Amino acid sequence: MSIYLYDFNDSFTYNIYSEVYHLNKDIKVIKKSDSLSHLESLVNTTEKSLIILGPGPGHPNEYFDLNETLKKLLKCDHISILGICLGHQLIAQALGMSVHKSQRPVHGESIYYQIPLKLSRELSLPEKFNAQRYNSLAIRSDKTNSEVLSQTRYESVNQDQEYIIFYGDRLLTYQFHPESIGTNYRNLFFKKPLSFLL
Repeated sequence: MSIYLYDFNDSFTYNIYSEVYHLNKDIKVIKKSDSLSHLESLVNTTEKSLIILGPGPGHPNEYFDLNETLKKLLKCDHISILGICLGHQLIAQALGMSVHKSQRPVHGESIYYQIPLKLSRELSLPEKFNAQRYNSLAIRSDKTNSEVLSQTRYESVNQDQEYIIFYGDRLLTYQFHPESIGTNYRNLFFKKPLSFLL
């Protein structure tokens, strides 16, 4: 059982590493240049693994070479995926949704969120929390994206007409940064994905 954190050349990668390390020491960082070949190698294994697609600069279109492999991994029973910021957007694209400019671009702002009680209980998260955001792009909860999402087995949480969470069996993504200092209850956001390895 392994945890792989994909580093898309982002300064927050090792903040994520630190949060996960305190909960489970078996975590390996994969460089951006090795990400495609490493993800492909996981498709053909049977080892139970957690993939963490971290944040990063640029538009997810710049990482489109990962798209087909992510589609395969979403179907693998031995793989669980946690997406953070860019990782959230990469998963959305793999599911067929489109990424747009955020209606509320922010860089380092702590945003108040309230999630449904059912989800709060399912993910062992508080119903209300503040989370730090660093993004100019988002997955809008518009008609087209909503129709695409309705054809998948995943559910979502939206706020301000943008999806902030996707979740389902072996998948959890956040548009915000759960590891950042402006986020309450930081370690709780990692416990559900890590439970897949138990």
